[in-house]
Amino acid sequence: MDINYKTSYDISFLGFGVENILHIIIHSDSAAMAEFVPEAYKQLNFTLIDPTLPPTQYPNLATIYFAVGYLEGAVAGLMTETNNVAIIADYPKSVQRRYVNGFKQGVLAVCPICNIHHLYLKAFPSKNNDFITGD
Repeated sequence: MDINYKTSYDISFLGFGVENILHIIIHSDSAAMAEFVPEAYKQLNFTLIDPTLPPTQYPNLATIYFAVGYLEGAVAGLMTETNNVAIIADYPKSVQRRYVNGFKQGVLAVCPICNIHHLYLKAFPSKNNDFITGD
């Protein structure tokens, strides 16, 4: 891992007395970062949003998945003018269901009176594919 990565944590966080760090993963080498940082900074607590998990478990590392669905739902709930929001997801396998559930929870967190409509695709989109209704 690049030594500048460690230096930036030393300067940015440790120098200011930070104890907890929330890190939203936006790059493909998240497993490498998640392996290096908790080991190097045992005095800090890290929460990673939608990461690729490192092979080792660390007591100062927590992960949250499908937060992006929650955030998108919250934005949809804030932006609706009709109190109706909708989401279309791929075929209803567990990953998609968790994403849709995160979306629904995000909507309801900011707009408890919103109506949430969703559809799952039967297969990859094409003009010949129908939808199946959400549950």
